[in-house]
Amino acid sequence: MSGKRELVWDETGFGSFKILQDRAQFSYGVDAVLLGTFAAGFINGRCNAMGTGTAVDLGTGTGIIPLILAHKTHLTKVIGIDVEKYFVELATKSMKENRLEGRVSYKVADVSKGIGLFRNFLGRRADISSKRVDFVTCNPPYFKADGSMASPNPLKDAARRETKGTLEDFCKFAGEILKPDGEFFLIHRPERLADVFCALRSTKLEPRDMRMVSSTMEGIPKFVLIHSVKDGGQNLRWLKPLAIYEKDGTYTRELLEMYEK
Repeated sequence: MSGKRELVWDETGFGSFKILQDRAQFSYGVDAVLLGTFAAGFINGRCNAMGTGTAVDLGTGTGIIPLILAHKTHLTKVIGIDVEKYFVELATKSMKENRLEGRVSYKVADVSKGIGLFRNFLGRRADISSKRVDFVTCNPPYFKADGSMASPNPLKDAARRETKGTLEDFCKFAGEILKPDGEFFLIHRPERLADVFCALRSTKLEPRDMRMVSSTMEGIPKFVLIHSVKDGGQNLRWLKPLAIYEKDGTYTRELLEMYEK
């Protein structure tokens, strides 16, 4: 990690929640808000029928998505995992500042190493088949390791490129920890869509809902949000496209609603 640090407590806008970020290393972006809100909509629909539930956020970074889920849903437990110990330490401080002990937690884990590490922080004697979770979210690196130029900052580089975990690693890990009919929420780039579908189906995660996100309604898609179901039926539904900005550069009404403004 670069020696420079710029630690700041930022207001999230989600209730009274604050988040500790190191702006010299990495800060969350609109894609995390898009994913957290997208997932929360489906989770709330299902939790009305099933009661409580557990979610895991893969590659949690600053830990913003577990905070969003804690605010927007009634999930009993949300676990954020990341390969970077430094991010987990910062996210844990945010959890404590927001008094979310017992409901939100953060752990160091490497998805490329498989489910064994997940078993470790569930408890060494845990029966993984009975400890699988209801929901998984993931905002992974968008570029292959050889698909873009490396950043001189190793934390930023790992957040952008698949140097410490590939798309296939994240999808496989999600498939292994989800219960049957568990739900996986992913945000990625449209140009990687063929790779996304291959990775999902290879681990029995069937895409069910997809939404394209563009900077403006006239622009080409910049992100794609995908909701998948473990062992689900093959019935992909296209949701209404989403635009982030109006023509004048301000957020659209839907984005303002996501940020609760």
